[in-house]
Amino acid sequence: MIYPENKKPKEGREERRQNWINILKGCAHHHQVRAKELESPIIGAEESEECIMHKVWNYAIVDCIGLIEMLPMNEKKNDE
Repeated sequence: MIYPENKKPKEGREERRQNWINILKGCAHHHQVRAKELESPIIGAEESEECIMHKVWNYAIVDCIGLIEMLPMNEKKNDE
């Protein structure tokens, strides 16, 4: 979300990072649930394109979360 300069939240980088991770986890969960809802009850039946797309989005978001959690937090240093 974009805030005007005088209305920025006063939380730190780690809190913002954790908020993004939580949002992404919610998105991944949504797509996982939708994929399960769209699965065919018939064993061996071909999956619909919509079901496959929700699975792909879920896996992609989960991968993003993993990358964000692996990357170190680098604090900006003002040496100028």
